[in-house]
Amino acid sequence: MKRWLQPWEEIVGVLKRIRDNGDRIIAEIGNHVICLPKNYDSKLEKLIGRRIGILRTDIPGKEYLIAEGIK
Repeated sequence: MKRWLQPWEEIVGVLKRIRDNGDRIIAEIGNHVICLPKNYDSKLEKLIGRRIGILRTDIPGKEYLIAEGIK
């Protein structure tokens, strides 16, 4: 089941796949399927197959923070 992250919720895992879903993208990270704003597609495409973390914040202009190389 796909869902949006809540503020200060984080997902960590291997980015398996992203797909376009109209006005948003769907990202499969580990065993999770999450929705993200469309403007993150180009950044995530480069990270497919890598272990990443995505943190949802309540900071204007930095709603989602993406880190790669998470252990």
